[in-house]
Amino acid sequence: MEEITIRNQYMVEDEHVSVQDPFYVEWVAKDKAILKESIFLAEFPLLYGDEITLTKNGDLYDLVSVQEPSNMLHYFSMATEPPQAFTDALVSIGGNWECDAGMLLLVHIPAKDKDKFCRDNHFSFDKWEQMKSELSL
Repeated sequence: MEEITIRNQYMVEDEHVSVQDPFYVEWVAKDKAILKESIFLAEFPLLYGDEITLTKNGDLYDLVSVQEPSNMLHYFSMATEPPQAFTDALVSIGGNWECDAGMLLLVHIPAKDKDKFCRDNHFSFDKWEQMKSELSL
């Protein structure tokens, strides 16, 4: 795992915007990485577990694309930190969760395991908002 700075550039009302944020990533190829954390309260969120394509540009990495569809599903809710048993079950299948401001919970779950996880843990994401990583083109 490595911490890098990712630059995402986009237009808002005919104005060029360039945002640089530090991220931990796991490299899977020279120009592809898996995000190991999220920035989900952003104009264009980038979310844990998603595969992104990057181009090295000096000390920065420019965001080129986000793999679609993602192997990870992302669910957001106004909630606090989940119980340890939920966390253990989620992490055991490669998922994770993040909490911001103590009440904004984002759960990341491998798409292939969602139904079994919900069934085994008597849980439903039906009332949660589904999110995805976004890239402005």
